[in-house]
Amino acid sequence: MIDGGFRENTYGAKYFAEQYFPEDQYEVIWVEYYDRINAEVTRNPKVKTIALQKSDCYHSSLCFNRGIMEAQGEVVVIPDADQIVRPDFLAKVWEIHSQYENLVAYGYRYDEVRSGTLKSFEFRELEDKCKLKNPLNYGGCLTVRKKW
Repeated sequence: MIDGGFRENTYGAKYFAEQYFPEDQYEVIWVEYYDRINAEVTRNPKVKTIALQKSDCYHSSLCFNRGIMEAQGEVVVIPDADQIVRPDFLAKVWEIHSQYENLVAYGYRYDEVRSGTLKSFEFRELEDKCKLKNPLNYGGCLTVRKKW
């Protein structure tokens, strides 16, 4: 996940750190373009944080490239850093990539129908109140083998 000091929500760090997947078989990496990593992220011991210490105009590609270089896994998952995912998300990603060697997959991003309607982040409420507003938003979550 990446940031440039602009994230209001850092849910991704928490939800990706709480996966039903063997802990020794995945890692969560957060790359900050500047020098200050969100405190909510740094408090999570399962999240590896990297600050690029840049001071010029933000470039997301530098963050993506650094995270991919640091990643030790066979499959790289690049989500929006404010995504909330189910605890079995990585298991499903691994399952589909195990079936297809040359796969690039995109996870849809569901958004609140009306801002401010959520009372919690329980999955039942998210399913009731969030809809797929833009099926062409491929930036919500990309999964691909690192070698590609």
